[in-house]
Amino acid sequence: MNIDVLSSSDSKTVLRIDGVSVAYINTLRRIIKKQVPTMAVDTVEFKENNSALFDEIIAHRIGLLVLSTDLDSFNRAEPEAEPTAATHTQLSVKAKGPGTVYAKDFEAQTTSVKPVHGDTPIVKLKEGQKFEAIATAKLGTGSEHSKFDPGLVTYYYEPTITISEDIDEETVSKYPPQVIENGEISKQTILENPNLIDACEGISNAVKITYEEPADSFIFTVEPWGQLPVSTLFKQAISLHNEQLEVFKENLKDL
Repeated sequence: MNIDVLSSSDSKTVLRIDGVSVAYINTLRRIIKKQVPTMAVDTVEFKENNSALFDEIIAHRIGLLVLSTDLDSFNRAEPEAEPTAATHTQLSVKAKGPGTVYAKDFEAQTTSVKPVHGDTPIVKLKEGQKFEAIATAKLGTGSEHSKFDPGLVTYYYEPTITISEDIDEETVSKYPPQVIENGEISKQTILENPNLIDACEGISNAVKITYEEPADSFIFTVEPWGQLPVSTLFKQAISLHNEQLEVFKENLKDL
């Protein structure tokens, strides 16, 4: 297996991975999305709410808040288990109108678990309206609920992109403006965006897009919501996969 980092930022990481099968790539994608644990609000206790929104609507908004996740300090709770400091943490908010309650207004019981996107609006309060609530968060996985999903994870077969050296300005102008840099077509930009690959295909012979068989090279993209950095998502996914393979290996001994 060979891995090259094509681009990396807090919001998006694009990798080229070759020497593996589509089964492995898809397994990695599914583990990151559905099995890597993250923090999310599980229950909300309302102390006071005379805003225009029902408790259920606000609880849904709070439940979908992206929370920073501390995997070293918390454990997964057993089903129906009582909350403990090792498995749960709380965030509380108390506000009085007029004004808007934002995610950043929640006071976190644990500094390592707090809203990532602080400007997310929760509820707007008019003069005299009050809002007070306590949210309890726990670790969970995307297979349990989408609120635990750590981000968008996609992959596609890597194409071979060939661009003519003597391409003229008129031909360049026929291509999507997103792929044009300094008057030239950027192969890297096309490669990192599957929509642009489709958009550039068949316009002219100046840009040729082909796929090799058998395909064992992929463009793998991770766009995290913010609970965990991309490096942690990969480490957790690989660790989980290895554990599953060990269990599978042990079960084979009984055959």
